Amino acid sequence: MRLVLTLLLLTITFAGIASPGHDHGPAESASNGVAAPRFGTHSDLFELVGVLEAAELVLYLDRYADNEPITAAEIAVSGEALKAAATAAPDGTFRVKADALAKPGRHALVFTIVAAGEQDLLEGTLEVPERGAIGAAHADTAWLARWPYFLVLLGAIGVTALLLRRRK
Repeated sequence: MRLVLTLLLLTITFAGIASPGHDHGPAESASNGVAAPRFGTHSDLFELVGVLEAAELVLYLDRYADNEPITAAEIAVSGEALKAAATAAPDGTFRVKADALAKPGRHALVFTIVAAGEQDLLEGTLEVPERGAIGAAHADTAWLARWPYFLVLLGAIGVTALLLRRRK
C-alpha cells in the first residue's frame, strides 16, 4: 500500500510540472504567433520595410545612414501583378492598395524612391504563406513535449493495477 501511495504522489508531482508558458514566471510579450508578411531592403541612401496588412502594403521609409524617418517622398511600386504609386499616410507611412499581393507565394517587387532630391531603386521580395501553414506545424507536434508525463502516468497506473491484482 505504501508503494501505491508513493507512486501516486510521484505522479501528482510530475503532472504538476509546468510546461513553457504555464509556469507563472515573467510574462512574455503578447503575440498571436503569426506575423504579417513583411520584407526589408536597403541601399546606401534608403531603408524600406513593407508589411502586408489585409490587401494593403504599408511601407516605412528611413534614411539608411541615421534611421531618420522620411515622410515626404514619391514611391512607385512595380511587380508581376502590381504597378502603383504609394500615397503618404498621416502616420508617416506610405500605403499601396495591393490585392494581388494577398495571394500566397513569393512576390518580387521593385521600388522607385524619390526623396529630398535623391533617387534610388530598391528590390524586395514579399513572401506570403498559405493560410494556416504557420500554426499547423506546431499544433501537430505540441503533444510530443508532454510524452514523459504520459509515460510516468501510464507506469503508475500499470504498477497500481499490478499491486491491486496481487492483493486479491
